[in-house]
Amino acid sequence: MGPRTYQYRFQSMLSSCGLPQTVNFHMLRHTFALMWMSGGGEIEALSRALGHGSVKTTQARYEGLLQTAESIAPDHAKLICPSAVK
Repeated sequence: MGPRTYQYRFQSMLSSCGLPQTVNFHMLRHTFALMWMSGGGEIEALSRALGHGSVKTTQARYEGLLQTAESIAPDHAKLICPSAVK
């Protein structure tokens, strides 16, 4: 799939889900990781889900955020889907 096709399909999916066009793929990816970790998910499983080559990559990128995930995740959720956050 070419970059333009990917971009068109991604934007179509955002519209279908009622998400703002300002949401990008990496915002969804990082929000997923934060929600996973704040929900008690295992870092090894998260590493596999994200397609990282090693758990150390995932730890380096997200472990520091785990300490602040409870304060960060709601803000990301509000950006992605304001109507779902109360």
